[in-house]
Amino acid sequence: YARYSKFVVRGVLRNGDLLNSANVICSLSFDRDEEYFAAAGVSKKVKIFEFQSLMNGMVDIHYPVIEMSSRSKLSCVCWNSYIKNYLASTDYDGVVQ
Repeated sequence: YARYSKFVVRGVLRNGDLLNSANVICSLSFDRDEEYFAAAGVSKKVKIFEFQSLMNGMVDIHYPVIEMSSRSKLSCVCWNSYIKNYLASTDYDGVVQ
């Protein structure tokens, strides 16, 4: 059973283009040191964000540090917990990158 019984909103990620409302995030993963997190989904992009800038809540729209494109919608993203700069993603076509 879970240690916590409810969620508390600490920050809001308004992700994506203002003209494109179909921008669902399917997966989220933190890097080893929890400085960055990767978000991926139907936008066909993996977007890396700084975690502390989201937690500060000073701005309404957060821009990614970097974006990586894929040919298909992304289903999962996972950061290597031992090697900080290794990130894997899978897409709806079954490709692992």
